[in-house]
Amino acid sequence: MQMNWMANQSVVSDYGLVEVVLRLACGAVITPLVFWRFHFWVMKRTAPGLPDAAARQLELWSACSFIPAMLTVFGVIGIVMTAELVTAIIGTMVAINLLGQLRSRSGYSLAQGNGGLGLLFLVSGFAALIYQVAWQRTLFATFGINIESVALVVAVFMFGLGIGALLGGMLSERFSHRLRELFFIFEAAIGVFGLVSIAIIRTASDVIIHGSPFSIGLTVFAILCLPTMMMGATLPILVTHINQTRKNLGNSVGWLYFFNTMGSALAALLTVTVIFPAVGLQNAVWIAAALNFVVAGLVIVITKSDEGAVVGKPIKAS
Repeated sequence: MQMNWMANQSVVSDYGLVEVVLRLACGAVITPLVFWRFHFWVMKRTAPGLPDAAARQLELWSACSFIPAMLTVFGVIGIVMTAELVTAIIGTMVAINLLGQLRSRSGYSLAQGNGGLGLLFLVSGFAALIYQVAWQRTLFATFGINIESVALVVAVFMFGLGIGALLGGMLSERFSHRLRELFFIFEAAIGVFGLVSIAIIRTASDVIIHGSPFSIGLTVFAILCLPTMMMGATLPILVTHINQTRKNLGNSVGWLYFFNTMGSALAALLTVTVIFPAVGLQNAVWIAAALNFVVAGLVIVITKSDEGAVVGKPIKAS
C-alpha cells in the first residue's frame, strides 16, 4: 500500500533511498503490529467462554478476515489503492470478523453448510449486481443513456430471476439428490458467460445498432435471458438443500434471501463507487466471473459433509 501511494498519489515526485527504506520498513512493521494487537484484544474479549468448536470457528473466521488485505497486491498491476478502495478492504475485514462473532454464537454450523452456503450466496448476489450494472453501462455506450436501456436490463433480470426460480424449484424436486451438482453447474455456467458477456453484448450491439427498438430489445433479451434464469434458479436449489437437513422452510428461505440481498446491496454501492473506478468495467466483470467460479468450487467443499444427512421432502415449484 505504501509503495502504491508513493507511486500514484504522493505529491513528492522523488524519494531518497533512505526515505524509501524507512517508509517501507515502517509500513511492514508498524501496520501488522497494530493489526495483531487489535486482533489479540478482540479474541481475548470474545473467545473465553465459548465451546471449543465455537472458539475454533471464531479463530478461522478471524484468520480469513485478513484475506481481503491481499487485494493490495493489485497495485503491482497498476490498480491504484485509492482511499475508497482501502476503506472498502478494511470494511470487508471488519464485516468478516463480525460475521465470525455471530456465527460462533449461533446454532448454525459452517461444516454443515448453513452459514457457509449463506456466505456463498452473498458472494453470488454480489457478482450478479456487478453483472447488471456492467451490462447496463455497456448498453449505455451503444444506445445512449436513456430510460429504454434501463428498463430493458431491469425487465430481463426480473423475468430471468422469476422464470429461473420456477425452473430451479422443478429441478430441485426432480433431482433432490443432486442439488450440489446443480448449483455448481449453474454458478460455473454464469461465470463462463460472464467472461465473454461484454464482448457478446458489444458485438451484438454493433450488428443491431440501426435496427428497430423491438429488434434491439429482442436481441438483448435473448442474450441476457439464459444467465439471469440460471441466477434465479440458484435460490430454490439452495433452499431445498438446507431444508433437507433443517426441516424449516421459512428459516431456510429467510436466511438465504437475507444473505443474497445483502450481497446485492453491497455490490450496488461498491460497483460504481469503488470497483469501476479502480479496475474498469471489463475487469469488474471478470472479477464477478471469478467470484462465480469460487462459489461453484466452495459449494462442493462446504456441502460435502451433508452427504449422509437425511433427505427431507423437496420443495415443489409453485
